[in-house]
Amino acid sequence: MMTYMAACLVLNMQSASGGVLEIDFSTSTLNNQATGHLGGWFSDQMSFGEWYGPADAINMGDHGLTVYNSTTSSFRGTVIFLDPLLFGGEAGTYRLQFDVTEISFFSDSNNPDTPISGTPGVNGSGWVGIVEVNGYNLDLDSGDAIFVNTTPPNAGAVFAALGNASIQDLATLVIETTGSYGMDFTYSGTGAVGLALGSIDSSWPHTLINYDNVVLIPELSSFFLGLLALGTVCLGNRKWKRNRF
Repeated sequence: MMTYMAACLVLNMQSASGGVLEIDFSTSTLNNQATGHLGGWFSDQMSFGEWYGPADAINMGDHGLTVYNSTTSSFRGTVIFLDPLLFGGEAGTYRLQFDVTEISFFSDSNNPDTPISGTPGVNGSGWVGIVEVNGYNLDLDSGDAIFVNTTPPNAGAVFAALGNASIQDLATLVIETTGSYGMDFTYSGTGAVGLALGSIDSSWPHTLINYDNVVLIPELSSFFLGLLALGTVCLGNRKWKRNRF
C-alpha cells in the first residue's frame, strides 16, 4: 500500500474541521505532470497534498499562483487532492476563500510578457472546481482510480472516475473580475477533496490569472469569520509541518 501525506500546506489546525487550512504558494512546489491518477494500478500516481500541472502554464511564489493559458478553447490549471484525514471525518459545510488579484491578456502564445487588451468573460476567464472523490484504490491492485487532466479541452473534464471510483461535484465558479471570492460546499466526511484552479481561454488573446490567499475553513458564524479575516482568532493549538516524501 502506498502511504500519502499532506505536503506544501500550512495548517494552523489539527484538522480542517477544527481550524483553518491555508495554502501557501510561496512554499509550494509544482509537480510538472499534466495528467495522472489517484489510486489504481497506474504508474503516474498523484499524492495527497501535492500540486500537479504543466510547468509551462503554472508559476507559484510569493505572488501566489499564476496560470498562463495560451491554448484557445481549452482549460489550463493545477490540481491538488486533500487527504480525508485533514477533515477528521467531519461531514458538514466548508468554505473555500481566495483572492483573484489579476486577470489580464497576452498576445504571444510563447511569451506571457506581451500584454494586450482583452475582455474577461469573452476572451478568457478563471475557473475553480471542487470535487469529492471516493472508491479509489490506494493498494494499487485494481483499476479503481481518479484520472486527472490539467490540460483538457474544457474544465468539466479535469476529473474522471475509473472502475468503481466515484466523483461528486461540490462547487464550481467561473471568474471574470478580480476580487475576493468564497465557495461553500458540503462534504460527506469520507472522501478526498480535489481542488482545481485554472483558466479558460475562450479566444485570442491569451489569458493570465493570478490566485492568492487560498484558505479552507469549516462552517462558522459570520462573527467568527469576521474575526478570522482580522487575524484575531486562533483555532487549534498545533501547527502541522510541511512534509516531503
